[in-house]
Amino acid sequence: MLETTFSRYDELYVVSDIHMGGRPGFQILKESKRLANFIRSLGQQRPEGAVALVLNGDIIDSLAEDIGGYIAADDAVTMMTRIFNDPTFTPVWEALKHFVSRPGRSLILVIGNHDIEIALPSVQKAIEMRVAGDDAACRGRITF
Repeated sequence: MLETTFSRYDELYVVSDIHMGGRPGFQILKESKRLANFIRSLGQQRPEGAVALVLNGDIIDSLAEDIGGYIAADDAVTMMTRIFNDPTFTPVWEALKHFVSRPGRSLILVIGNHDIEIALPSVQKAIEMRVAGDDAACRGRITF
C-alpha cells in the first residue's frame, strides 16, 4: 500500500552539483548553455509521459557568494536574485522555467551542502517564482 504514495515516472533524469554561484572568474559552472539545452530537450521527451528532472544537491553555490558566513540566512533572497540575474546562469533558469511549463514534467530539487539555503521557505518561494511565476500548475510540478 505504501508504494502507491510515491510518484511514478516514465523517465527520470538526475543532474548533480551544478554550483550556480560566484562572480565571473570564480564560477564552477562553465557549460550553462549546454545544460540549458539538455533541460529544454527533457521538456520535449516523451510528451505523453511523466518525466522528472532531479537537481541533486549543490544546485547553487552559496559558498562562492559574498554572504559573510556559511549560510546566507539574512540575505538569502538577495543572493538568489543575484544568481537568477547572473548572465552565466540565466539560460539554466529559463530552461527550468520552460521545463515546468510542460504538462507531465516534474522538477525535484534536493538540498546539498553548498546550498543549504534551499531549505529556507523564502528561498523556495523565490525559486518557485523564478521558475513558475504565479502559474499554479507549474508550481505544482516543483518539489523540494
